[in-house]
Amino acid sequence: TDDAAYAYAASLLHDDGSSASSNNGGWMSSSGEYRQRATEALAEVNRKLALVESLAQRVSRDSPAKVAGPLLRLHGFEL
Repeated sequence: TDDAAYAYAASLLHDDGSSASSNNGGWMSSSGEYRQRATEALAEVNRKLALVESLAQRVSRDSPAKVAGPLLRLHGFEL
């Protein structure tokens, strides 16, 4: 699964790097740079996911009704 994650991150980087390719003569200078940028991108995604999970836990703890109501409606229950 790590290979799939790196491939996904690389595809995102490729989209960003395609506009910058004229600046450095190519998208990536080496596979090491490619892997390093993919690792950094994945670390950023993991950091953001941790923030979202923390926020979700806080909201569900502080205001359970605000979380439960929309989830129940989403699954077809009327309140």
